Amino acid sequence: MAILQFAWWFNYYHDFEYAHELGCVLLYTGIAMLLGVLASALSRVARALENIGQLLAAKLFG
Repeated sequence: MAILQFAWWFNYYHDFEYAHELGCVLLYTGIAMLLGVLASALSRVARALENIGQLLAAKLFG
């Protein structure tokens, strides 16, 4: 989140020739990092659900 805020600040307050491009790079980097964290969290949730399913199956059928 801090990278996204910094990207907005950098893009808004620094008005030199390549500020927009650098701001966009920072913005896209921040978005990519957020998506990576989200994917990691979803992977952990999926693993936890799989383990719960295996435990329930073992309890019911084992």
